[in-house]
Amino acid sequence: MRFDASRWMVIDVESTCWERPEDKGAQESDIIEIGIAIVDLRKRELESTHQLYVQPVRSTVSTFCTNLTGITPEILQAQGQFPEVWPRVAELVRDHNTGTWASWGDYDRNMFENTVNWWNEDWLLPRTHMNLKQLEATMRGRDRGVGQKRSVQAAGLTWEGRNHCGRDDAQMAARVLIALWERR
Repeated sequence: MRFDASRWMVIDVESTCWERPEDKGAQESDIIEIGIAIVDLRKRELESTHQLYVQPVRSTVSTFCTNLTGITPEILQAQGQFPEVWPRVAELVRDHNTGTWASWGDYDRNMFENTVNWWNEDWLLPRTHMNLKQLEATMRGRDRGVGQKRSVQAAGLTWEGRNHCGRDDAQMAARVLIALWERR
């Protein structure tokens, strides 16, 4: 199947996190949520959003992390570990025929690469990745990217949902992408 280059999968991951580096101890940051927004740039529309939770195995969800993301250890107890959730991402790539995936900055790409390698899984996302933070900076004539909330305001949009919720952050990044596409 040939992927459609106009169809993008915008992804935002949330990971286990700590307020201070010393709180982390020997734990490694695990992906705990994969937020996905499917965009059709030809139609200039957000088609759908998806929220996949992932049970951490190398760390626990701190109180700080719960307060930041809204994700509790109880939510994650009933979820699959990364190797069980990862194929669902591949299904969404196939089902929506996405040819490109994007994220706000490189954190999400790096977390996927590290997690895929740690679990010894195959890469299931499209090979083409776009850093939306850098794309937005370039299109607005800036040398550096800005935070996602600031870019939402610059696009004339209003933030919707919870900041640091993967699905909501992916949806807002997708809306910025559509706004950038419309002004090109």
